[in-house]
Amino acid sequence: MAPIPGLTMEISEAGFSSMLANSLEVGDRVIARFELPPTVRVSFEALVRNKNLFRYGFEFLSLTDQGRWQIKKACESLPIYEGGWL
Repeated sequence: MAPIPGLTMEISEAGFSSMLANSLEVGDRVIARFELPPTVRVSFEALVRNKNLFRYGFEFLSLTDQGRWQIKKACESLPIYEGGWL
């Protein structure tokens, strides 16, 4: 499958949500590639758990301890979201 561009909206140690330009179906498996702060490129297998128009919820599959640690550290480095638009 060709890469699908998207914008990651939220991320946690369990999964992430993204707005995608192309359509996927609930149950599809993907390889998600993105950059975590400060500049760590990662790649994880994920499962589409839900879909609402162009917004998708993904669950990480077989996340390693190192991958979980990388996500945890990246999340800790981000500012706390207080609502509204920046």
